[in-house]
Order: sequence, then structure tokens, then C-alpha cells
Amino acid sequence: FPGGNRGQITDPKGGGRRPVSSAAFPFMKEGKGASVKIIRKATPAAALICGEQKKSDGLVYRPSLFCVEVTCDDGVLLYHTLTGALLLLEDEKDRESSRDFLICHRFLVPEGTDEPAFADKVLGVVAALDQNGAEHKATSFTILTTTDCNARCYYCYEAGVAKKSMDPETAVCVADYIRVACGGEKAHLHWFGGEPLFHTPPIDLICAALRESGVSYRSSMITNGYYLTADLLQKAVDLWRLKRVQITLDGTAGTYNRVKAYTEGGDAFARVITNIENTRSAGVEVYIRLNVGKQNVSDLTRLADELAERFPDKKNLFVYPSLLGDFHGGKGRFAGEDGDGAAFLDLKKKLTALGFAGSVPPLKRDLRPAVCKADGTRSRIILPDGSLCCCDHDLEGSVYGRVDDPVRDEEMRAAWREETRRQECFSCPLYPRCRNLKKCDLAGDHCPSAIRAIRLNTLQEQINALYKTEKEKKQ
Repeated sequence: FPGGNRGQITDPKGGGRRPVSSAAFPFMKEGKGASVKIIRKATPAAALICGEQKKSDGLVYRPSLFCVEVTCDDGVLLYHTLTGALLLLEDEKDRESSRDFLICHRFLVPEGTDEPAFADKVLGVVAALDQNGAEHKATSFTILTTTDCNARCYYCYEAGVAKKSMDPETAVCVADYIRVACGGEKAHLHWFGGEPLFHTPPIDLICAALRESGVSYRSSMITNGYYLTADLLQKAVDLWRLKRVQITLDGTAGTYNRVKAYTEGGDAFARVITNIENTRSAGVEVYIRLNVGKQNVSDLTRLADELAERFPDKKNLFVYPSLLGDFHGGKGRFAGEDGDGAAFLDLKKKLTALGFAGSVPPLKRDLRPAVCKADGTRSRIILPDGSLCCCDHDLEGSVYGRVDDPVRDEEMRAAWREETRRQECFSCPLYPRCRNLKKCDLAGDHCPSAIRAIRLNTLQEQINALYKTEKEKKQ
């Protein structure tokens, strides 16, 4: 890294460069004569591996590709997506007088610096230090009780998947697998499908077995909400320890009933809205997902107003948008154009104004965060027949083992963690925090501009939220 100390970690016995300590990154100092404040220091790993960037008078410096700027009431927030450092520049005119400070903290880098290559090296060290890929205890279990469903959504990515339901013997094996895999830590069970409430006996068996064996657990569920009746809720809270459900709404009543095309018929929309009210009244958080596509944006805007009128009390209720590529174009689930991103963000802003957004997810401190279940070392996905798979969007194509067999297809698991980069990645500020898995439908060989805009918007919200939190702590 020109003009800087790479902070390379060497063998202390080898007599080479000494390891860089966290003290080499002087994050507790403010810029001399400048109005720059440290809001959050770099992550310990970044401080250790990157070290301090030394200024060289013979070099020309430019803003880092990894610097994301967000305007706030007190000035401009500068966030570094590789180091995780957050600064506040109180007065824009002091940017030049803060130059040395910004160079030290890598917000300015020498012209010609290959930042993506440097980020790859840093992240590579982090990966190597991560117990050399050793198996971690699992704490998150996504369990499909069935791949069947009472809805017939045209955009379902499980179209063509064989319809299977978990039998009692498999449920017992699943419970035993969870008990061993979590290794005494709390197990987070995520019921999925198909429609998990289309086949509930395995949920009862698994939870009862875990409770009897003394395993601490809690659960959440992705459901269409049709069967989430008042009669079922008591058991869901007591036995399943259900804390959270996600329910998708595709529009107002007419649109919703047409898109869901339930096998039972009737006014399913009214039934699901009633179930949502009963669920949150039972103390279970309800997250309503609005699928945003080209043809239903105005309808979702009306739905947002209807929900605000129907639920003036927002306790245990959150509503958020999710992007569909083309509401009338087959799967198209992760396609997206600029107009789609703008429509998504407009709806998101409206939901926030209506009080549905809830708190912003915290900005992760991990230098190498897992992007999904396929990438996570503590997540497991279990199919109705007891198979283990890497991706819940490719159930049959990512199987690597079974809950009742210790043999694992490690080549399959490695293939689903393999990364890829596109040309546009190398100029993206999200590069250090965005891991594109080659087999991923969302961010594999394509990354629509709408997706990038949404991700950047989310990061900007997280930066603002982090600043507000840190500011409150000091008041």
C-alpha cells in the first residue's frame, strides 16, 4: 500500500517486521486544528491488520473508494467500509486542514492505490485467522416442515420443487441433530417452507424434544399467515416459543387474493389481516413484507395507508418493502432497473413516515460478515427429508449431507461459498462489506443498479443511526 504501513502480521520468532498493535491506529485523537471527531474507532482487526497509513510528501492523495459520506445535522459523517471507522467533519471548510488526519485513517489514499486488492489481502488474513475454516457450533436452524403450500404465487422460486413433508421419525432426528450441533448454546429455529403451517406436527415434535432435553431455544417463522389462527397461537407461544413471524402482502385485497390464489378461496386478505392482529396481540412481532414490482407500486402505496388506518397502534408490527423484478414477468425475483429502485425507496420512505419502519438494523462490526445462510458458519438449513442444504433458494441443488449421517460433501459447501467479482465491483464503496457468491441468484453474476442503490441507502441509514446512538451516549 503506497505511503503506508501494511500492518503485515509476521512470525514473532522470524525476526522480521513486528506485528502491528491496535495502538498503531491512533483513533482516540482528534485532528489537530481541525473539527474532526472520532465517532467509532476502526474494528480491532482492521487496526491490527491495516496499521497506520503514513503520509508521504511526494504523493498525491485522493478520497478513498471505501469512504461513504452522509450529511447530518452536525456536519458530514465519513464512514470507511473496510476499517469500520466513523468520523464527523463538523465544518466542511475544515476538510483541507484535516488532511493529515484523514490520511492517517485511510479516508485519503495515494493516487494509483489498488484499494480492492488491498481489501482482498486484509479480508484474506481475516479468513485465515478464522480458525482455519473449522466447524463452528450452529445456532441458527432453518427447518422446512414441508415444501407444499396452500398458496400459488406466480413468482415462487420453489416452483417445480418436489412436494415433501417431514415424517415423525425425521423430526426426532432433526431435534437430536440440533441438540448436538448447538453445543449447549441457544438454538434459533426458523420455520420455513413451502408453508410451515401447512404441516405443523414436526414443529410440535422438534420443540417438545428440545424442551425435554434441556435445550434453550426460540423460534421465528416465514408464513403466509393464512393458518395463523387464534387457536394455534397459544401453542405457538408456549411450545414453539414463537417470537417473530414474517408475512408477505402483495397488495390490497383484490391484488392480494389474485396473486396468492389460495386453494381454499374466499377473502383470504381479510382473514390474514385478522390473524396479524391476533398474532401481535399475543406478543409475537409481525413483520409484513410488501413485494414491490413494476405493476403494483401504486397499489402498495394504498395498502400502506390502509394498514396505517387499520393498525394505529404499531406495537409489535413492522412493515418493509422487498423488491421483485417484474410483478408480471415470471420469477424475475432479483431483476431490477433504476425505476424499480426509486419506487422501492419511495415506498420505504412512506412506510417510515407512517411509523412502520421500526429501528434500523445495527451496523455490523465484522470485517468479514456472512452474507447469507450459505456463507454463514453457524447456520444450517434442514429439508423435510432430513437433508442439509446450503441455500434456501436452491433446495435440491445444494444438498451436502443429512442430519442422521456425519458424512458431508465439503466440496458442495465450498462451492456455495465461492466468491466472484464483476467489473463494477471494483469502484463500489460497498466492496469490503459485500461478498458476491458465485452461485447466488441475488448477487452472483449480476448486480442490478436498483439493488446497489437500495444497499447503499440502507448503509447510509445505518451510519446515521449509529451516529445518533453514539451521540446520545455522550449526552
